[in-house]
Amino acid sequence: DWSSDVCSSDLLDDVLSIYNVLSYSNTLSLCFAFMSNIIWFVVFIAQFKNNYNNKTKISLSFYFLLCWFIGDTLSKFSANYKKTSLIIIYITSCNILFDIILIFQYIYYKFYNFFYTDLEESSLLLNNSVNTNNYVNTNNSVNKFFIIELLKKKEVLILISYICTIVFIDIIVNINSFNTKLIGEIYGWISCFIFILSRPPQIYLNYKRQSVKGLSFFIFLSIFCANLTFLISILIKLIDINDNNKIYEYIYLNIQWIFGTSITMSLDLIIFYQIYSLKNN
Repeated sequence: DWSSDVCSSDLLDDVLSIYNVLSYSNTLSLCFAFMSNIIWFVVFIAQFKNNYNNKTKISLSFYFLLCWFIGDTLSKFSANYKKTSLIIIYITSCNILFDIILIFQYIYYKFYNFFYTDLEESSLLLNNSVNTNNYVNTNNSVNKFFIIELLKKKEVLILISYICTIVFIDIIVNINSFNTKLIGEIYGWISCFIFILSRPPQIYLNYKRQSVKGLSFFIFLSIFCANLTFLISILIKLIDINDNNKIYEYIYLNIQWIFGTSITMSLDLIIFYQIYSLKNN
């Protein structure tokens, strides 16, 4: 009986200790992470609808979207290699999905005329050169023509090249058992600067066009809030760390996300100013 009471007491202490940990910084961090994810989802839906309405007059820069995609993928690889918070892995995984959908939507509307004009013309040419009995072969020829022509587009080539490169590097790293933490650090800093550099192309595009048509203040405000809640989800864990050495260690482990998100939010303020000053154009 005495031993069972001791075991029950130890088990209760373990449960209470887990509850105490989850009820403070980890729970708050998780809540802010979910908030960030929900805001990103709102941003995605709003921009997806905006692109659908504008179609060929899509206002987002391809390189802006590409920087998002590269930054999110490298950030996820970095979090995996460094074995950091699962929250970062979760958020970046969701963001990668959003990035892919937006990029494919961009490519579709960017080459809208190619989809509906060039393809029809090539189909007519091929149909005129073959008998009706070869209709299936004609369709196959049109499909091959479409794929080949699409792969010649600069945006598609860049996207495919990046995906092949990052997958190849990951395979090599896993096969040869490289220092994954070091590679995680490198990926993390590359991701950090890519997120920072993703804003200037959009800022320049707005300046060059002297217009922010198609850009929504609400969308960029939501992006700002999503980044803010993500930053809070990382920093809020510091409230339960009392040892200065552990505080420095935690900040060092997450410095890429802290630094990158802070600078990115600062650059978003420039876009806010452009939206306000150029709204009448």
